[in-house]
Amino acid sequence: MTDILVLDVGHGNSALLTNGHTTVVIDAPSDVTLLRTLRRREVQAIDHLVVSHADEDHAGGVVPILLARDISVRHVHLNPDPTRQTRGWERLVAALEVAEQAGTEIHPEVSTNSGPRLSFDDCRIDVLFPSAATAVRGVGGRLGGARLSANSMSAVVRVEVAGNSVLFAGDADRIALESMRSRGVMLDAEVLIYPHHGGRAVMPSSPMAEQLFARDLTAAVGPRTVAFSHGRARHANPKPDAVKGVRTARPDARIVCTQLSSHCASVVGSSFGHLTGDLSSGERHLTCCAGTLRLSADA
Repeated sequence: MTDILVLDVGHGNSALLTNGHTTVVIDAPSDVTLLRTLRRREVQAIDHLVVSHADEDHAGGVVPILLARDISVRHVHLNPDPTRQTRGWERLVAALEVAEQAGTEIHPEVSTNSGPRLSFDDCRIDVLFPSAATAVRGVGGRLGGARLSANSMSAVVRVEVAGNSVLFAGDADRIALESMRSRGVMLDAEVLIYPHHGGRAVMPSSPMAEQLFARDLTAAVGPRTVAFSHGRARHANPKPDAVKGVRTARPDARIVCTQLSSHCASVVGSSFGHLTGDLSSGERHLTCCAGTLRLSADA
């Protein structure tokens, strides 16, 4: 059966799907945990590297993976971002050019058109957002009168293993949620990886707007477990408004965090006997809560 790891990468997102002969990575932030995990597991090839969007905490680690001599990447899937004018993005584009010359296939679209091609064995991977038409609009375009930011264009990916599913929401915001709802997209999943690390997902932001977004998203997904991938040292995530919205929609859902939130504890601990044994970024700073999550999709 396909193994699903939601890595503790601090402030960022990264997931590793593998069944021994096929490997898929969803997002690669600048934290070294993903690359260290791949090497510890002796992964020599990534079949598909899916980048939800161009933010550093989702894409900042793509370059080291593409340039690693001991790991090959067969396919990279990402959406263009013409508004991105950073050194990190330029390095990523340059690394993609080098990788393409070495045989990596670059797919400049992550949309509802591209999901089924990522399926293998007992694992089905579907891109629920953006739609192909929204992907064509791109970052900086407009959807329903609202300007599409990088977060608005963040890919929402559902992974189904043996009939159970995990929803990776990237940095999806209210624009993305309303677009999916208007198209009748079924978001249901047993596990929700909450968007934007439990941070501000609505612009303009307010406590009530964040709470309502969390409530509406959680109600649409109906998860048994909601996971926040975040770093204790940045942004004080998950925000209490997001947690309250989750609790309003699903009072019995389990809530887990990769690192210990400052809203839960003012000081960090020193005992990590509960961790899975997989590498966790928070171990270095004694900030783990759940650490890296090893999911069965019926969690």
